[in-house]
Order: sequence, then structure tokens, then C-alpha cells
Amino acid sequence: MRIMKYVLVEALLKGTGIEDNSPEMAQVQHICGFQRVPLKEIPVENYVQMLDWLAAHFYPALARPAGLLQVGVDFYKGYKLTILGRVQLATFQMMGPDRLVQKFPEFATNNTNFGERWTEQRGLHDYMMAYRGIPLQPEYTLGIFKGALADYDIVQPNLEYKQIGPEDYDYIIAWE
Repeated sequence: MRIMKYVLVEALLKGTGIEDNSPEMAQVQHICGFQRVPLKEIPVENYVQMLDWLAAHFYPALARPAGLLQVGVDFYKGYKLTILGRVQLATFQMMGPDRLVQKFPEFATNNTNFGERWTEQRGLHDYMMAYRGIPLQPEYTLGIFKGALADYDIVQPNLEYKQIGPEDYDYIIAWE
């Protein structure tokens, strides 16, 4: 079974402001398949369903792709509030955005048990990040990149993706 670690759910809860005992938390628990005590990991299919629900619930005025992009930004904001996120990202804040983009596949791989991810530098502040066997919505992934780069005051990055296969994407991440 392909799984996502609970810290990723925790980041979404923190980033969207979902509180314990709220109707939103009850819906997340239902989608993820737990009651009161969170599971240590959830199936990726449940995670994907949760992303769609969050986009529709918190961004109903936006088209699905734009809502998913915002959920990705929310995820990054929430990840910075988790213990794991604070530890992982503290060093990279000092090293700069290039190093964060280069290490991003490692962060993602540590929180899942499936797929391959790697980054290739194409030029100054210009990267191609490959995701293979990753069924996450690409707009959500772009939102994570957008949120991360905003921490470095990069507000107009070039973020694109190209679908290579059913669960395979190449992401372009570049800025001036």
C-alpha cells in the first residue's frame, strides 16, 4: 500500500486552520479513516481525496486547479508549524532557495513510501524536478513550491508542469 505519513495531514490542518472538534476536522477524519486518534500514516488515495475536499471547501470560488494551488501554499505554511518542518526548514532558510529546491525531493521521499523524485539544475535559479509514480495533483505540488519560494520573497516564480505519464510529472521551478 502507498502511504503518506500523518505529518503531511498535520501540515494541512495547521495551514488551513482546521481545529479539533470542528466540522472540518470531522470531515478530514472521515476521509482519512480515523476517529479520535490520528493514524501514523494514511493511504495516498485518501490524501488525494482530502486535497480535493480542502480545495472545494476553502476555495469554492476558485476553479479546481487554482484551489489546489492554494491548498499547496497552505500546506507549506502549515508544514513550517510542525516540529518536523521547523527542524528541516530552519537550516535551509539560511542557505537560500536553491538549496531548498535541490533538497525538496528528499523531504518528500522521507514522508512517503512510493515514487521517485529528483531535481536537475538547468541554469541559474532554474530547475526541473521529476516526479515518477506520484499520484498527487500537480497544482497542489506547484502550490507547495510557490509557498516555499515566497519565504525568500520570490513572488513571481515561473512554476509549470508537464504530465509525462498517468502519475509522472516534470515540474519547472525558476526565478530571477
